[in-house]
Amino acid sequence: MRRAYPLVLAALSVLFAPATDANARQTCEERMEHATSRFARALERAAKRCTRRRSECPDPALERAILRLRDKAADSIIRRCPLHDVTAILDPIEERVLCEQLARCPIQAGALELRFLPPSREADTAGAAGDVDAGWTGLAHNIMMLGGAGFVADLRDCGGDDTTCDLAGPVGGTFLGAPVPISAGGYPVCLTLRFSADLVGSFDTASGDLAATTPLRGEIFMAGILERPCPFCATSAPGSSASLGDPGTCVGGVRDGEPCVVQGLNDPMFGPAAATSLDCLLPAEQAIVRFDFDVTATTGAVSFPATQDCVSPRGDPGERCWCFGQKQPNGCDDAICTPTAHGGVCLSDPLELFCMIERFRACIDDSHCPAPGDACGAGAYRPCFTDPIERQGTADPPSDNIAHPTLSGTICFPATSAPAINSAAGFPGPGAFELPAELGYTLDGPL
Repeated sequence: MRRAYPLVLAALSVLFAPATDANARQTCEERMEHATSRFARALERAAKRCTRRRSECPDPALERAILRLRDKAADSIIRRCPLHDVTAILDPIEERVLCEQLARCPIQAGALELRFLPPSREADTAGAAGDVDAGWTGLAHNIMMLGGAGFVADLRDCGGDDTTCDLAGPVGGTFLGAPVPISAGGYPVCLTLRFSADLVGSFDTASGDLAATTPLRGEIFMAGILERPCPFCATSAPGSSASLGDPGTCVGGVRDGEPCVVQGLNDPMFGPAAATSLDCLLPAEQAIVRFDFDVTATTGAVSFPATQDCVSPRGDPGERCWCFGQKQPNGCDDAICTPTAHGGVCLSDPLELFCMIERFRACIDDSHCPAPGDACGAGAYRPCFTDPIERQGTADPPSDNIAHPTLSGTICFPATSAPAINSAAGFPGPGAFELPAELGYTLDGPL
Protein backbone atom coordinates (compact mmCIF):
# COMPACT_ATOMS: atom_id res chain seq x y z
CA MET A 1 0.00 0.00 0.00
CA ARG A 2 1.38 3.43 -0.92
CA ARG A 3 1.41 6.00 1.85
CA ALA A 4 0.98 9.67 0.88
CA TYR A 5 3.20 11.46 3.38
CA PRO A 6 5.03 14.76 4.00
CA LEU A 7 5.55 15.94 0.45
CA VAL A 8 1.77 16.23 0.09
CA LEU A 9 2.02 19.36 2.22
CA ALA A 10 4.40 20.83 -0.29
CA ALA A 11 1.87 20.33 -3.04
CA LEU A 12 -0.94 21.87 -1.04
CA SER A 13 1.10 24.76 0.27
CA VAL A 14 1.67 25.97 -3.27
CA LEU A 15 -1.81 25.26 -4.53
CA PHE A 16 -1.87 28.69 -6.09
CA ALA A 17 1.78 29.77 -5.76
CA PRO A 18 3.84 31.28 -8.61
CA ALA A 19 7.46 30.44 -9.28
CA THR A 20 9.17 33.31 -7.56
CA ASP A 21 11.14 33.82 -4.39
CA ALA A 22 10.35 36.53 -1.83
CA ASN A 23 12.54 39.14 -3.50
CA ALA A 24 11.08 38.50 -6.95
CA ARG A 25 7.55 38.67 -5.57
CA GLN A 26 8.33 41.99 -3.94
CA THR A 27 9.85 43.23 -7.19
CA CYS A 28 6.62 42.27 -8.97
CA GLU A 29 4.52 44.13 -6.41
CA GLU A 30 6.70 47.23 -6.64
CA ARG A 31 6.67 47.16 -10.44
CA MET A 32 2.89 46.77 -10.45
CA GLU A 33 2.35 49.75 -8.14
CA HIS A 34 4.84 51.91 -10.07
CA ALA A 35 3.42 51.07 -13.51
CA THR A 36 -0.23 51.53 -12.55
CA SER A 37 0.47 54.83 -10.77
CA ARG A 38 2.33 56.18 -13.82
CA PHE A 39 -0.46 54.99 -16.11
CA ALA A 40 -3.10 56.77 -14.02
CA ARG A 41 -1.15 60.05 -13.86
CA ALA A 42 -0.32 60.04 -17.57
CA LEU A 43 -3.93 59.27 -18.46
CA GLU A 44 -5.13 62.15 -16.28
CA ARG A 45 -2.80 64.54 -18.13
CA ALA A 46 -3.96 63.24 -21.52
CA ALA A 47 -7.61 63.70 -20.55
CA LYS A 48 -6.99 67.26 -19.39
CA ARG A 49 -5.24 68.08 -22.67
CA CYS A 50 -8.30 66.79 -24.51
CA THR A 51 -10.59 69.15 -22.60
CA ARG A 52 -8.27 72.11 -23.37
CA ARG A 53 -8.56 71.37 -27.09
CA ARG A 54 -12.27 72.25 -26.78
CA SER A 55 -13.13 69.14 -28.75
CA GLU A 56 -15.59 66.46 -27.80
CA CYS A 57 -13.77 64.06 -25.50
CA PRO A 58 -12.60 61.46 -25.95
CA ASP A 59 -11.40 62.56 -29.38
CA PRO A 60 -9.15 60.53 -31.74
CA ALA A 61 -6.02 62.06 -30.21
CA LEU A 62 -7.03 60.95 -26.70
CA GLU A 63 -7.98 57.48 -27.92
CA ARG A 64 -4.53 57.11 -29.53
CA ALA A 65 -2.91 58.33 -26.32
CA ILE A 66 -4.87 55.80 -24.26
CA LEU A 67 -3.72 52.92 -26.47
CA ARG A 68 -0.10 54.11 -26.28
CA LEU A 69 -0.19 54.48 -22.49
CA ARG A 70 -1.85 51.09 -22.03
CA ASP A 71 0.81 49.38 -24.17
CA LYS A 72 3.58 51.06 -22.20
CA ALA A 73 2.07 50.10 -18.84
CA ALA A 74 1.40 46.55 -20.00
CA ASP A 75 4.99 46.08 -21.18
CA SER A 76 6.29 47.28 -17.83
CA ILE A 77 4.00 44.98 -15.82
CA ILE A 78 4.52 41.87 -17.93
CA ARG A 79 8.33 42.02 -17.60
CA ARG A 80 8.10 41.36 -13.85
CA CYS A 81 4.61 39.91 -13.48
CA PRO A 82 4.05 37.64 -16.51
CA LEU A 83 1.17 35.72 -14.89
CA HIS A 84 -1.06 38.74 -14.36
CA ASP A 85 -4.07 39.67 -16.51
CA VAL A 86 -2.97 43.17 -17.53
CA THR A 87 -6.34 44.04 -19.08
CA ALA A 88 -8.12 43.31 -15.80
CA ILE A 89 -5.64 45.56 -13.99
CA LEU A 90 -5.72 48.54 -16.37
CA ASP A 91 -9.43 48.61 -17.27
CA PRO A 92 -10.67 49.80 -13.84
CA ILE A 93 -7.96 52.50 -13.73
CA GLU A 94 -8.92 53.82 -17.17
CA GLU A 95 -12.60 53.75 -16.23
CA ARG A 96 -11.98 55.69 -13.01
CA VAL A 97 -9.81 58.37 -14.62
CA LEU A 98 -12.19 59.01 -17.54
CA CYS A 99 -15.09 59.16 -15.13
CA GLU A 100 -13.31 61.70 -12.91
CA GLN A 101 -11.83 63.85 -15.68
CA LEU A 102 -14.48 63.66 -18.42
CA ALA A 103 -17.61 62.60 -16.53
CA ARG A 104 -17.62 59.60 -18.88
CA CYS A 105 -18.89 57.14 -16.31
CA PRO A 106 -20.57 53.76 -16.70
CA ILE A 107 -24.22 53.58 -15.75
CA GLN A 108 -24.60 51.62 -12.52
CA ALA A 109 -27.71 49.50 -12.85
CA GLY A 110 -27.47 47.65 -9.55
CA ALA A 111 -25.30 45.22 -7.62
CA LEU A 112 -24.61 41.49 -7.30
CA GLU A 113 -23.44 39.39 -4.36
CA LEU A 114 -22.02 35.88 -4.85
CA ARG A 115 -21.05 33.38 -2.15
CA PHE A 116 -19.63 29.89 -2.60
CA LEU A 117 -21.61 27.12 -0.93
CA PRO A 118 -20.16 25.14 1.98
CA PRO A 119 -18.27 21.97 0.93
CA SER A 120 -20.02 18.62 1.32
CA ARG A 121 -18.76 15.04 1.35
CA GLU A 122 -22.22 13.45 1.40
CA ALA A 123 -21.40 11.45 -1.74
CA ASP A 124 -17.98 10.57 -0.28
CA THR A 125 -16.39 10.99 -3.71
CA ALA A 126 -14.20 13.36 -5.63
CA GLY A 127 -16.25 16.04 -7.31
CA ALA A 128 -18.13 17.03 -4.16
CA ALA A 129 -19.00 20.68 -3.62
CA GLY A 130 -16.02 23.02 -3.43
CA ASP A 131 -13.57 20.77 -5.27
CA VAL A 132 -10.14 22.11 -6.33
CA ASP A 133 -7.46 20.04 -8.11
CA ALA A 134 -3.87 21.17 -8.74
CA GLY A 135 -0.70 19.69 -10.23
CA TRP A 136 0.03 16.67 -12.42
CA THR A 137 1.01 14.21 -9.65
CA GLY A 138 -2.51 14.09 -8.15
CA LEU A 139 -1.35 14.70 -4.58
CA ALA A 140 -3.10 18.08 -4.43
CA HIS A 141 -6.46 17.02 -5.87
CA ASN A 142 -9.92 16.98 -4.25
CA ILE A 143 -9.28 19.88 -1.89
CA MET A 144 -12.54 21.16 -0.39
CA MET A 145 -12.54 24.85 0.46
CA LEU A 146 -14.03 28.36 0.23
CA GLY A 147 -17.53 27.83 1.62
CA GLY A 148 -18.87 31.33 2.37
CA ALA A 149 -16.18 33.09 0.30
CA GLY A 150 -17.26 35.44 -2.47
CA PHE A 151 -17.67 39.07 -3.50
CA VAL A 152 -20.01 42.02 -4.03
CA ALA A 153 -19.80 43.79 -7.41
CA ASP A 154 -21.56 46.55 -9.32
CA LEU A 155 -23.80 45.73 -12.27
CA ARG A 156 -23.39 48.34 -15.02
CA ASP A 157 -24.68 49.28 -18.47
CA CYS A 158 -27.76 47.06 -18.55
CA GLY A 159 -31.49 47.19 -17.95
CA GLY A 160 -34.75 46.75 -19.83
CA ASP A 161 -34.22 44.57 -22.90
CA ASP A 162 -30.46 44.61 -22.37
CA THR A 163 -29.90 41.75 -19.92
CA THR A 164 -26.09 41.53 -20.21
CA CYS A 165 -24.49 43.58 -17.44
CA ASP A 166 -20.86 44.50 -16.98
CA LEU A 167 -19.57 43.17 -13.67
CA ALA A 168 -17.24 45.52 -11.81
CA GLY A 169 -16.15 44.72 -8.28
CA PRO A 170 -14.36 47.46 -6.32
CA VAL A 171 -12.91 44.77 -4.07
CA GLY A 172 -9.15 45.46 -4.16
CA GLY A 173 -7.56 44.80 -0.76
CA THR A 174 -10.52 42.89 0.70
CA PHE A 175 -10.55 39.20 1.58
CA LEU A 176 -12.14 36.66 -0.75
CA GLY A 177 -13.24 34.80 2.36
CA ALA A 178 -12.24 33.50 5.76
CA PRO A 179 -9.04 31.44 6.23
CA VAL A 180 -8.90 27.98 4.62
CA PRO A 181 -7.58 25.04 6.71
CA ILE A 182 -5.60 22.34 4.86
CA SER A 183 -3.89 19.33 6.48
CA ALA A 184 -1.99 16.63 4.63
CA GLY A 185 1.09 14.48 5.04
CA GLY A 186 1.20 15.20 8.76
CA TYR A 187 1.42 18.99 8.40
CA PRO A 188 -1.15 21.79 8.90
CA VAL A 189 -1.47 24.73 6.47
CA CYS A 190 -3.65 27.83 6.81
CA LEU A 191 -4.36 29.76 3.59
CA THR A 192 -5.80 33.26 3.25
CA LEU A 193 -6.80 34.90 -0.04
CA ARG A 194 -7.55 38.53 -0.73
CA PHE A 195 -8.29 40.55 -3.86
CA SER A 196 -5.20 42.44 -5.00
CA ALA A 197 -7.18 44.52 -7.52
CA ASP A 198 -10.74 44.95 -8.75
CA LEU A 199 -12.88 42.21 -10.28
CA VAL A 200 -14.21 42.51 -13.85
CA GLY A 201 -16.61 40.37 -15.88
CA SER A 202 -20.19 40.03 -17.07
CA PHE A 203 -23.53 38.69 -15.86
CA ASP A 204 -26.72 37.99 -17.83
CA THR A 205 -29.82 38.57 -15.73
CA ALA A 206 -31.94 36.38 -18.04
CA SER A 207 -29.77 33.30 -18.63
CA GLY A 208 -27.64 33.50 -15.47
CA ASP A 209 -24.42 33.28 -17.51
CA LEU A 210 -21.52 34.70 -15.50
CA ALA A 211 -17.80 35.17 -16.13
CA ALA A 212 -15.40 36.93 -13.79
CA THR A 213 -11.65 37.59 -13.72
CA THR A 214 -9.75 38.85 -10.71
CA PRO A 215 -6.18 38.92 -9.36
CA LEU A 216 -5.75 37.39 -5.91
CA ARG A 217 -3.02 37.52 -3.31
CA GLY A 218 -2.48 34.54 -1.03
CA GLU A 219 -0.69 34.03 2.27
CA ILE A 220 0.24 30.68 3.78
CA PHE A 221 0.72 30.07 7.52
CA MET A 222 2.01 27.03 9.40
CA ALA A 223 1.09 27.79 13.00
CA GLY A 224 -1.61 25.24 13.78
CA ILE A 225 -1.98 21.53 14.46
CA LEU A 226 -3.31 18.75 12.21
CA GLU A 227 -6.86 18.94 13.54
CA ARG A 228 -6.79 22.76 13.56
CA PRO A 229 -4.63 24.28 10.81
CA CYS A 230 -6.26 27.71 11.28
CA PRO A 231 -7.76 29.57 14.22
CA PHE A 232 -11.49 28.87 14.18
CA CYS A 233 -14.79 30.27 15.43
CA ALA A 234 -16.13 27.83 18.05
CA THR A 235 -19.94 27.75 18.24
CA SER A 236 -22.50 25.79 20.22
CA ALA A 237 -23.20 23.61 17.14
CA PRO A 238 -21.94 20.01 17.48
CA GLY A 239 -19.17 18.69 15.22
CA SER A 240 -18.97 20.38 11.83
CA SER A 241 -22.62 21.52 11.84
CA ALA A 242 -21.96 25.24 12.35
CA SER A 243 -23.65 27.57 9.86
CA LEU A 244 -22.50 30.79 8.23
CA GLY A 245 -23.40 33.69 10.45
CA ASP A 246 -23.39 31.70 13.70
CA PRO A 247 -21.90 33.60 16.69
CA GLY A 248 -18.98 32.05 18.49
CA THR A 249 -15.64 32.55 20.18
CA CYS A 250 -12.21 32.65 18.54
CA VAL A 251 -9.97 29.68 19.31
CA GLY A 252 -6.43 30.73 18.44
CA GLY A 253 -5.15 33.74 16.53
CA VAL A 254 -4.61 37.30 17.68
CA ARG A 255 -8.19 37.51 19.09
CA ASP A 256 -8.18 34.22 20.97
CA GLY A 257 -11.15 34.08 23.34
CA GLU A 258 -12.97 37.05 21.78
CA PRO A 259 -16.35 37.03 19.99
CA CYS A 260 -16.56 36.05 16.32
CA VAL A 261 -19.03 35.25 13.55
CA VAL A 262 -18.64 32.20 11.29
CA GLN A 263 -17.71 33.45 7.80
CA GLY A 264 -16.11 30.35 6.28
CA LEU A 265 -17.01 26.66 6.16
CA ASN A 266 -14.41 24.21 4.88
CA ASP A 267 -13.85 20.45 4.74
CA PRO A 268 -16.12 18.78 7.34
CA MET A 269 -13.26 16.46 8.30
CA PHE A 270 -11.98 19.28 10.50
CA GLY A 271 -15.09 19.15 12.72
CA PRO A 272 -15.56 22.40 14.68
CA ALA A 273 -12.30 23.78 13.20
CA ALA A 274 -13.93 23.83 9.73
CA ALA A 275 -15.73 27.03 10.80
CA THR A 276 -13.37 29.96 10.29
CA SER A 277 -13.73 33.72 10.54
CA LEU A 278 -11.97 36.94 9.59
CA ASP A 279 -12.44 37.81 13.26
CA CYS A 280 -9.92 35.06 14.09
CA LEU A 281 -6.78 35.70 12.03
CA LEU A 282 -3.17 34.73 12.64
CA PRO A 283 -0.59 37.54 12.96
CA ALA A 284 0.37 38.74 9.47
CA GLU A 285 4.07 38.44 10.30
CA GLN A 286 3.67 34.66 10.72
CA ALA A 287 2.98 34.14 7.00
CA ILE A 288 5.70 31.95 5.48
CA VAL A 289 4.66 32.45 1.82
CA ARG A 290 3.00 35.31 -0.05
CA PHE A 291 2.01 35.05 -3.72
CA ASP A 292 -0.12 36.61 -6.47
CA PHE A 293 -2.13 34.93 -9.23
CA ASP A 294 -5.08 35.54 -11.56
CA VAL A 295 -8.31 33.54 -11.65
CA THR A 296 -11.04 33.38 -14.30
CA ALA A 297 -14.29 31.60 -13.41
CA THR A 298 -17.26 30.90 -15.68
CA THR A 299 -20.65 29.23 -15.65
CA GLY A 300 -19.84 27.70 -19.05
CA ALA A 301 -18.02 24.54 -20.04
CA VAL A 302 -14.22 24.57 -19.82
CA SER A 303 -12.01 22.33 -21.95
CA PHE A 304 -8.22 22.49 -21.61
CA PRO A 305 -6.37 20.27 -24.14
CA ALA A 306 -2.76 19.22 -23.66
CA THR A 307 -0.80 20.94 -26.44
CA GLN A 308 2.63 21.48 -24.86
CA ASP A 309 5.62 19.16 -25.23
CA CYS A 310 6.39 17.33 -22.00
CA VAL A 311 9.88 17.84 -20.59
CA SER A 312 10.27 14.17 -19.56
CA PRO A 313 7.65 12.02 -21.33
CA ARG A 314 7.42 8.41 -20.10
CA GLY A 315 4.81 6.83 -22.38
CA ASP A 316 4.09 7.58 -26.03
CA PRO A 317 6.94 9.77 -27.37
CA GLY A 318 4.25 12.07 -28.75
CA GLU A 319 2.40 12.54 -25.44
CA ARG A 320 1.53 16.11 -24.54
CA CYS A 321 1.32 18.17 -21.37
CA TRP A 322 -0.87 21.16 -20.51
CA CYS A 323 1.60 23.74 -19.27
CA PHE A 324 4.94 25.04 -20.49
CA GLY A 325 7.79 23.29 -18.69
CA GLN A 326 5.53 20.50 -17.33
CA LYS A 327 7.53 17.32 -16.73
CA GLN A 328 4.90 14.67 -17.55
CA PRO A 329 1.10 14.36 -17.82
CA ASN A 330 0.43 12.44 -14.59
CA GLY A 331 1.94 10.53 -11.69
CA CYS A 332 0.54 7.11 -12.67
CA ASP A 333 3.05 4.24 -12.59
CA ASP A 334 2.19 3.27 -16.17
CA ALA A 335 1.56 6.85 -17.34
CA ILE A 336 -2.10 5.96 -18.07
CA CYS A 337 -4.89 8.04 -16.51
CA THR A 338 -8.16 6.11 -16.67
CA PRO A 339 -11.26 8.34 -17.06
CA THR A 340 -13.90 8.35 -14.32
CA ALA A 341 -17.08 10.32 -13.70
CA HIS A 342 -15.04 12.95 -11.83
CA GLY A 343 -11.83 13.11 -13.87
CA GLY A 344 -9.40 10.20 -13.79
CA VAL A 345 -7.47 7.75 -11.57
CA CYS A 346 -4.24 5.75 -11.72
CA LEU A 347 -5.57 2.18 -11.83
CA SER A 348 -2.09 0.67 -12.09
CA ASP A 349 -0.94 2.21 -8.79
CA PRO A 350 -1.26 0.73 -5.28
CA LEU A 351 -4.23 1.96 -3.25
CA GLU A 352 -3.59 4.92 -0.94
CA LEU A 353 -5.08 4.66 2.55
CA PHE A 354 -6.44 7.52 4.68
CA CYS A 355 -8.59 7.72 7.80
CA MET A 356 -12.31 7.87 7.07
CA ILE A 357 -13.11 10.91 9.27
CA GLU A 358 -9.79 12.74 9.57
CA ARG A 359 -8.87 12.27 5.92
CA PHE A 360 -5.67 14.25 6.32
CA ARG A 361 -4.15 11.27 8.15
CA ALA A 362 -2.49 8.56 6.04
CA CYS A 363 -2.92 5.15 7.63
CA ILE A 364 -2.07 1.47 7.44
CA ASP A 365 -4.57 0.30 10.08
CA ASP A 366 -7.08 1.75 12.56
CA SER A 367 -4.37 2.58 15.11
CA HIS A 368 -3.33 5.51 12.92
CA CYS A 369 -6.81 7.11 13.20
CA PRO A 370 -7.19 8.40 16.80
CA ALA A 371 -10.45 10.39 16.43
CA PRO A 372 -13.49 8.79 18.13
CA GLY A 373 -15.26 6.51 15.68
CA ASP A 374 -12.54 6.87 13.04
CA ALA A 375 -11.02 3.96 11.12
CA CYS A 376 -8.55 3.36 8.32
CA GLY A 377 -10.42 3.54 5.01
CA ALA A 378 -10.67 0.95 2.26
CA GLY A 379 -8.27 2.91 0.08
CA ALA A 380 -8.53 4.84 -3.16
CA TYR A 381 -6.53 5.20 -6.34
CA ARG A 382 -4.55 8.35 -6.85
CA PRO A 383 -6.41 10.95 -8.97
CA CYS A 384 -5.04 12.33 -12.24
CA PHE A 385 -6.02 14.58 -15.15
CA THR A 386 -7.33 13.15 -18.43
CA ASP A 387 -6.85 14.94 -21.74
CA PRO A 388 -8.55 17.30 -22.28
CA ILE A 389 -9.19 18.54 -18.75
CA GLU A 390 -12.89 19.29 -18.67
CA ARG A 391 -14.94 21.08 -16.07
CA GLN A 392 -18.57 22.05 -16.37
CA GLY A 393 -19.89 25.27 -14.95
CA THR A 394 -23.65 25.68 -14.73
CA ALA A 395 -25.68 28.83 -15.34
CA ASP A 396 -28.91 29.07 -13.38
CA PRO A 397 -31.58 31.44 -14.78
CA PRO A 398 -32.45 33.71 -11.84
CA SER A 399 -35.79 33.44 -10.06
CA ASP A 400 -36.78 36.45 -7.96
CA ASN A 401 -33.22 37.75 -8.51
CA ILE A 402 -31.66 34.65 -6.91
CA ALA A 403 -29.62 32.00 -8.73
CA HIS A 404 -27.46 28.97 -7.87
CA PRO A 405 -24.68 28.68 -10.48
CA THR A 406 -21.58 26.51 -10.48
CA LEU A 407 -18.36 28.29 -11.47
CA SER A 408 -15.56 26.36 -13.16
CA GLY A 409 -12.12 27.09 -14.53
CA THR A 410 -8.65 25.80 -15.34
CA ILE A 411 -5.22 27.31 -14.85
CA CYS A 412 -1.52 26.54 -15.28
CA PHE A 413 0.47 26.65 -12.06
CA PRO A 414 4.15 27.51 -12.58
CA ALA A 415 7.19 25.93 -11.01
CA THR A 416 8.31 27.12 -7.61
CA SER A 417 11.86 27.79 -6.48
CA ALA A 418 11.87 24.53 -4.44
CA PRO A 419 12.59 21.34 -6.46
CA ALA A 420 11.06 19.09 -3.78
CA ILE A 421 7.77 21.00 -3.97
CA ASN A 422 7.72 20.86 -7.76
CA SER A 423 8.34 17.11 -7.66
CA ALA A 424 5.65 16.43 -5.05
CA ALA A 425 2.89 18.60 -6.48
CA GLY A 426 3.70 18.32 -10.16
CA PHE A 427 4.58 21.92 -11.01
CA PRO A 428 4.61 23.38 -13.55
CA GLY A 429 1.24 21.75 -14.01
CA PRO A 430 -2.46 22.26 -14.55
CA GLY A 431 -5.25 23.00 -12.10
CA ALA A 432 -9.03 22.93 -12.26
CA PHE A 433 -12.01 23.74 -10.06
CA GLU A 434 -15.79 23.52 -9.79
CA LEU A 435 -17.37 25.70 -7.09
CA PRO A 436 -21.15 25.80 -6.49
CA ALA A 437 -22.44 29.19 -5.42
CA GLU A 438 -25.49 31.27 -4.60
CA LEU A 439 -25.97 34.79 -5.92
CA GLY A 440 -28.47 37.56 -5.51
CA TYR A 441 -28.74 40.84 -7.39
CA THR A 442 -30.74 44.02 -7.75
CA LEU A 443 -31.11 46.31 -10.75
CA ASP A 444 -32.26 49.41 -8.89
CA GLY A 445 -29.12 50.29 -6.95
CA PRO A 446 -26.75 48.79 -4.38
CA LEU A 447 -27.69 45.66 -2.44
